[in-house]
Amino acid sequence: MIHTPKVGSILKVTTRYPETYIFSKDKFQYHVTSGQVVENDRLTPVGSFSITTARREYPVAIIALRNVWKIEEAGKTLKASIKKNAPKTWKVKSSKGNETYTVTNNAGLWTCTCVGFQFHRRCKHILSKKGK
Repeated sequence: MIHTPKVGSILKVTTRYPETYIFSKDKFQYHVTSGQVVENDRLTPVGSFSITTARREYPVAIIALRNVWKIEEAGKTLKASIKKNAPKTWKVKSSKGNETYTVTNNAGLWTCTCVGFQFHRRCKHILSKKGK
């Protein structure tokens, strides 16, 4: 699992996507984006991060962690950022006590199975576990 880079880091990110051209020799397309990691806005999907680009038409690129092939910082590959730790999960009761939700921390990527998180990408169940 690749961790989300820290805000302010200057990186060169290589992403990999399946090739859609049927006659291509390669099975994948590789895209390289260089820039500074910026804070995500509320519309950025979970499991993604934002990085500045030099393009006028797209000043910020949103990169999904699942597509990241390689991350380089100052000319060195950040192999230490690739971890295969198991995600931590907790069972949390709803405020009414009639339902139980699962809160997961997967290398700093917090998720919850409640409806509030599905719509707003934040909830009180995650805040209660982050505070401990």
